[in-house]
Amino acid sequence: MECFKSRGQDLIPMTSPFSLTVLCAADGWVVLLTTHGTRSLAQVLAPTIEFAESGFPVPKVFNENSLRYGATFEGTPERVRAYFKDGEAPGRSDVSVNKPIGWACRQITRGGLDAFYEAGSGRRILERLNSLGWPVPMDDLAIQCSDRLRAAPEWPRNGCLGNA
Repeated sequence: MECFKSRGQDLIPMTSPFSLTVLCAADGWVVLLTTHGTRSLAQVLAPTIEFAESGFPVPKVFNENSLRYGATFEGTPERVRAYFKDGEAPGRSDVSVNKPIGWACRQITRGGLDAFYEAGSGRRILERLNSLGWPVPMDDLAIQCSDRLRAAPEWPRNGCLGNA
């Protein structure tokens, strides 16, 4: 929270990348499946990939939030590409397609977590967060992931995640 407090914020703002991004979510999925699951990660992510690549009807809340917070997407073209249709908030009768989510999930099913975090989407997310002025070093991401968390002697304090 120190990172946010230094910006005069007591809560994670709706307009910050952290309101949308859960950097170690994929790691959590793998831990849950490994310890409690009966299906493979590819089986679990298949519907997500299908919906992301082929589309799904826009729910009312998605439409309303897009209209309400759409202006906050200015300066983040990847958000506009992922959540808007031709630069406009999706309408209730639209079909939402989110190819970056499909790509990221395919990356995880093909190459595992290392492919996702070290070379793929995880690294791209961190690079973009840093370019937007939200400092998140790769060490902060790595330390949060479950297999590294238990082995870590100390939590790093060098970015927004380390100060949370």
